[in-house]
Amino acid sequence: TITLEPTEEVIDFATRLYTTCLVREADEAGLEYWSTELVNRRVSGSEAARAYFFSEEFINAHVDDREFVNRLYLTFMDRDADDFEFDYWLDEMSNGMSREDVFSGFGSSYEFNRICSEYGIMN
Repeated sequence: TITLEPTEEVIDFATRLYTTCLVREADEAGLEYWSTELVNRRVSGSEAARAYFFSEEFINAHVDDREFVNRLYLTFMDRDADDFEFDYWLDEMSNGMSREDVFSGFGSSYEFNRICSEYGIMN
């Protein structure tokens, strides 16, 4: 099996996951791993993001729902939420929607699909 080398765009996407989800610089080994997995289509952009958002590191950061939604918008939409959007997701979560379900809504969004296409990876 031929393994493709990560492109600059794929490396940028993987770096984005560190900076928007975990709010830290990427470590070299992790960046190389995720970039290689993404460029070789062994994982999709949403699968990689899931690994970050539900990682032990993220969970141990005890991010509240407001910050969770903020980070989802930055990661999946590359922007901040407007007030309506932000309030919508917080209301959904306060009414029992799980973080997994909220995450899935972002991962399957048109905006994220467009972003993945721009980086040359699968959604």
